[in-house]
Amino acid sequence: MIEKGDNYISVQNFDYDKTTLKLKHSMFAFEYTKHMVNLQNVYIFSFPKIENNKVKSIRVSIVSIQDFQNNDFSNMSSKRVNVNEKINEDKNFMQKIVLKEHFGKLVTVKYIGDKKTVDEAIKDDISKFEYKLPEELTFEKISVKKHTNKGKEYIKYTITAKWNGIEVEFINKISLKK
Repeated sequence: MIEKGDNYISVQNFDYDKTTLKLKHSMFAFEYTKHMVNLQNVYIFSFPKIENNKVKSIRVSIVSIQDFQNNDFSNMSSKRVNVNEKINEDKNFMQKIVLKEHFGKLVTVKYIGDKKTVDEAIKDDISKFEYKLPEELTFEKISVKKHTNKGKEYIKYTITAKWNGIEVEFINKISLKK
């Protein structure tokens, strides 16, 4: 939602119905912190600029929850941020996040070929990659490529599947067991 460099929101939590996979509530934004803090901030989204029925930018304000409750906005800080065009165009953006959250750990890929290196495996026939999807998802396509992290090589896969006509990509990595 927010352009790179405008990192006001670090954590986004939302609640969805696990049977219908629809959002129960609006998305809430909280300040990310690894430790207990005695000062919690509130993010306020206001005054969107709309052109051609599309939100182009929105004002994001931050104020402590104590000041907010006391109606003291003297220490409030605000900035106008541009809305990401791709996300603004995608009416299913939040639904895709819910689907990834719900099905993410259930989508798996395993390499069943006989190649010994990642370079050989990613050049192998795509049928050598066995995938498992929950029955609610319809398989569309799979792609694989090489991924290196801390000197270790992996196969990075992208599975595209559909749920009720909404296309979702699941991305993860697997290693070759030697």
